[in-house]
Amino acid sequence: MNKKLKELLKVTGAAALTLAVATAAFLGANSVAYAAATQPEDIPKTTDIKSLYTVAEVPTNGNQAPKLNIILNDNEGNSANKPNAGAMGYEEAAQIGAEYIYDMFGESIDGKTVEMLYSSPEFSSRAHWHGTVANSAEDLKLPDDIVFEAEEGSTVAAGGFARETLYDFSIDAVTGERISIYSHFDNPLANNLGEGKTYSRSPVELEAMQHEAPANVNEYADVARAFAQKHFKHTRVVSVEFVRISLNPGDRKAAVAHAKAYQEAYESDKNKPFNFTLYDAGRSITFNVTDDTGRAALVSVFMYTKQAVNLDSSGSDFIPGYSFEGEGGVG
Repeated sequence: MNKKLKELLKVTGAAALTLAVATAAFLGANSVAYAAATQPEDIPKTTDIKSLYTVAEVPTNGNQAPKLNIILNDNEGNSANKPNAGAMGYEEAAQIGAEYIYDMFGESIDGKTVEMLYSSPEFSSRAHWHGTVANSAEDLKLPDDIVFEAEEGSTVAAGGFARETLYDFSIDAVTGERISIYSHFDNPLANNLGEGKTYSRSPVELEAMQHEAPANVNEYADVARAFAQKHFKHTRVVSVEFVRISLNPGDRKAAVAHAKAYQEAYESDKNKPFNFTLYDAGRSITFNVTDDTGRAALVSVFMYTKQAVNLDSSGSDFIPGYSFEGEGGVG
């Protein structure tokens, strides 16, 4: 996995892999096209657009802000990811994240642990504060047995599935505007998948399988619309478009193994079949939802419960023309 894709996973949250189990390789191959399709020609840097947004209010549940155990992750001392002078403090950002979670899911995180990480990626027009919520600091640790190989990026993909986390969120580090949110609700069919079916398909054919809309697609679209409207809050949802259905390869470890197999097949020959097992149960459906300012968000809904679980609008901030392939910049 190249360094740019690894950084993308940090920004969108490793939990973003649950949006489409088709893997990090799929995300890397299609992110530039998605960015080009969803954003304007020229995007100002965050410092230039600060006046366009109202800084979010520090949240209160009732009349009191939730009491949080807030941990600052300094990204291993990386000076390139230190908050700039215009960024809010990590404690304020954590409280804004708590309000975000409450608005979207109706859940208070009072008494929970929140790990905060600042990031200003070169491929995005915004700097972010990212929060990961868990019951305790212990739950934020990555299990030793989840590291499959020492290769770069392997622990990034594995970490999103393995840590005992409750939520992930991302906000604009300067304005507090909402960017993305991921719930780690257990899918009700996650441990009752039934019998799987083994396929031999190429990465190209696997992608095609994800883009076949179900007959009742509008029922899920209504859920995605309502969820996105809570996210956008001060603007109006104007369109909801089907994107894909997740293809469930099984439990978390199986999902990571599937991702690795897909990535290897895609990089070797994307038209050559490889073997994999999928389950009909436990799938989710994803939509691209756009508001009346043109900002887009991917929303994921559990098909069995019709429960919206994830939203990510960070694609609207990708810098047009930026390449995630190789080690170069734009191009």
